[in-house]
Parts: sequence; C-alpha cells; structure tokens
Amino acid sequence: MSEYFEEFDRIIQANKYSRHSFVKEIEAGRVTRDQMKRWAIQKYHQVYLQNSCYSGIHANSWHEDVRAFEMEQLIAEETAIADGSDSHYNLMKRFALALGATEAEIRETPAAPEVWDFVTYLVGHCRNNHFVYGILAIYVNESQTSESAMKMYRALKSGFQLDDHALEWFTVHGEADIEHSSHAKDLIVKYAHEAPNFEWRGRQVVETGSKMWTKLHDFYYGLITG
Repeated sequence: MSEYFEEFDRIIQANKYSRHSFVKEIEAGRVTRDQMKRWAIQKYHQVYLQNSCYSGIHANSWHEDVRAFEMEQLIAEETAIADGSDSHYNLMKRFALALGATEAEIRETPAAPEVWDFVTYLVGHCRNNHFVYGILAIYVNESQTSESAMKMYRALKSGFQLDDHALEWFTVHGEADIEHSSHAKDLIVKYAHEAPNFEWRGRQVVETGSKMWTKLHDFYYGLITG
C-alpha cells in the first residue's frame, strides 16, 4: 500500500494549506485582531461541529484498534484528558476571547454556510462510508495541519504579543497532529484491503478532501482580508 500513499501524500502536499494565502497573510503580519477574531469564531464552530466524524468511524468499524483510536481522538478533541488543557474547540474559543471576542458574541454568531458545507461533507463522509475512507478523509487534514499551525503560532505570538495559554490550540496541533496522522496512516495501510475499490476510491477521497479543505480556507482567507 505504500505506493498508494506516496501518491496520496503528493496530492496533499501539492494542495497543502501552509502555502495558502490564508496562512501567508497571517505570516506576513497583514491581519488585525478583529480579522483574526472573526476567523477564530468560525474555526471554533468548525472544530466543535466536525467532532462527530470520529464517532461515525467508530460506529462503522468492528476492529478494536480502530475503535480505540477513534475513542482516543474523541477524548483528545472533546476533553482536557489528553492533548491540551481543554477541549480543542474551547482552546479555539480561548484564542477568540484573547482577541477581544465575548462569550455572547461567540454564542450568537452562527457558523457560516461555508463552515457548514465543510462539516456536512466531512461528517457525512465518515458516517456513510467504509471506516478506512473515513480515516483517510481526516488524514488529509491532519497530515498537513502541524506545519500550518506552527507557522501561525509564531506569527501570532510575535505580532499580537499573545502568550502560550491563548495560543494553545496552535501548539497542541503543531505536535499532536503529527502523531495522529502517523497512527491513522498505519491503520489505513493495515485495513485498506477491506475497503472496496481502494485503488481508485482512495485517490478520489484524497482529491475530494483536498478540494474541500482548500475551499474552506478560501473562505477563511476572505474573513481575514475583508
């Protein structure tokens, strides 16, 4: 299966969001606190809403190691037990609050249609497809997040003089997603033979996932430049 993953990773790297204008704008210091606050509120909604993708994969697999991995992912995302001092969506809320948002503003700002489009795609895909393809769709995102998260961390720490408590979402994802994506890759390789038509369907999942991730960041770029 390694030859398939070489192709998958080429597709992901060709479209990785560390090179997207969204990240470049932040790196260049051309964003204001208010612009980043708008992004943080929408990112909070994205992170909160998409987490049921893990329970979808868990429900679709009978393999103990897959189910355990998805439980680990949910614990990391939804609690303070692992990978952060709070749930990951609350780490993003913390960042928004540090930029001047209020609890009421976050609560009363709905998730944008573009965020719902991405969440609906990801959660629906993980619920309605073979578990291997669910893990692969998340791998598309997690395998490239660490690089971008750390680029943004350095730029935001320097530009806005924020401390590591406010920026914990970025440092957590700068570290944890490396391990998560590696573990996910191992499980995909282990069980790919069970996934129908993996030879062509796997590539389709990666291409669609890359397009949806880029589309979401096109929207995010608009938020920080509008």
